[in-house]
Amino acid sequence: MGFLSFLYVGAWAAFVSPRADWLEVTILGALNLIVWAATLSAAYWAANRIGTARRSGVGRIVGHRHEAAYTTTLLVSAGNGVMVPVVQHHPEAWLMAVEVDGLGADWGDFGRDAYRQHRDGDAVDVEYALGRIDGTLAVRSIAPRRGRR
Repeated sequence: MGFLSFLYVGAWAAFVSPRADWLEVTILGALNLIVWAATLSAAYWAANRIGTARRSGVGRIVGHRHEAAYTTTLLVSAGNGVMVPVVQHHPEAWLMAVEVDGLGADWGDFGRDAYRQHRDGDAVDVEYALGRIDGTLAVRSIAPRRGRR
């Protein structure tokens, strides 16, 4: 209901209010566009990814990348000129690119042990899903090839 109220306020300012100036209309119109774009993007992602069937196949490790842990701080206005710091910690990531059965490659964080266990070129058993709309690859998990490395 809040989203519909927001749209109503934007429409009211843009088309109904005789006192709405160009700046108010522009700002509310831009906010409307941003909210609509975010909503449509989230709907597309959900339709493309949620509930897709998991498949199994053979993949090959094609890249490694380690990202160290870091912390970001964002200052957010709390009103009355008060800025409140919001601190977010990002843990380290042990990323590997996995190419699956000629479908393309996808980067994923499979943990430090898997990162250290596998080398570029190693064959692995892969659980993956394909996007329902665009067919993009999403690797869910990897395991060493049964019976060989």
